[in-house]
This record gives sequence, structure tokens and C-alpha cells, in this order.
Amino acid sequence: MKSRRYYYLIFLLLNTYILLSQDKLEKEYRLNEQQIPKKALDYVASFNFVNKIKWFAEESLTAMTIEAKTKTKKGLYSIEFDKNGALEDLEIDIDFKSIPAPVKLQIIDHLTSNYKRHRIKKTQLQYSGNPEDIRDYLVLSKEKSIIKKYEIVIKAKNESGVHLYEFLFSHTGDLERKSKIIFRNSDNLEY
Repeated sequence: MKSRRYYYLIFLLLNTYILLSQDKLEKEYRLNEQQIPKKALDYVASFNFVNKIKWFAEESLTAMTIEAKTKTKKGLYSIEFDKNGALEDLEIDIDFKSIPAPVKLQIIDHLTSNYKRHRIKKTQLQYSGNPEDIRDYLVLSKEKSIIKKYEIVIKAKNESGVHLYEFLFSHTGDLERKSKIIFRNSDNLEY
């Protein structure tokens, strides 16, 4: 009976590690509006963005998503949908310094305790939840029940070398996901 519990504990620990630390391989390419689900087009149109919207497909190891990108006074917006046009999240590029101090300190503590050196390459404020609530919050500044998280890309050095990583932290600074960014090697031709 003890050995069964022992194996179960190992199984849980391995699955937790796998969920928190995965490789991220993405392929991104442009789409035209005719290839976009109406639901996604309508949602993006409801923001009344002034600048042009660029549409992209993003294929990862596990799924395909559609992304609308545009520039506003608040920053670069990236609105991600599933392949059927349902909103997944909306991200706005921000400066790392703009993260509230207690959250920022918790994130820095995590990074410095796990990497010999690191440099923050990109920081995004991520909103998820009810699509209408997200729009009302961003367009009309109406306080709504939305989920705020921070997506951070770093270049870091550890025992295995220098790599790019993407982290997702909760609004309180707790680590939710870590992915090592893998690039497709298109420089090597195979004959």
C-alpha cells in the first residue's frame, strides 16, 4: 500500500512539473479578414480602434489561435481568439516598472532565485474573463470582474545555457506557467 502511495505522489509531482514547465514552439503567419470568424471580427470592431488591425494565425504544439494586433495610445494590443472566434485573452504591452511594487518584487524574487542572470525582454498585462466586461473596462473604464495577469518574456542564463522563457504570473505575482521558447531551426536545410 505504501508503494502505491509513493508512485501516486511521484505521478502528481511529475505532472505538476510538466504543467508548470513546458516548451513553447509557435509558428505565426498573416491572415486576411476573409479568413477570420465573424465573432472575432465583430468583437474587435466593437473597440473602434483607429489604427489598422493586423490578423495572424498562431500554431503551437497543442492548438491554433487567431490573433488581432493593433497599436493604440495605451500601447500595443494583442487580442487572441480560438479558431472559432471565442475570446481567449487580451494583452497590452506595458513597461515592467508599471507593475504594482509588491507584485513586481515577488516576480523579481522568483526570477533572481531561479536564474544566474536574466533580462526582461517583454511585459504584457493580460486580461481574461467575460469579453463584454473586458471591452467595457478598457473602453469605458467601467470596473468589471475581469482576471488580470502578467505575461513576461525573459532572456536568462542557467546551468544549461542562455534561453528565452515566457512566464505567466497571477495579479498577485504567483507563478502560474513557465515555458521555454523554442525556435524553429530553418537555417539547416535537410536533403
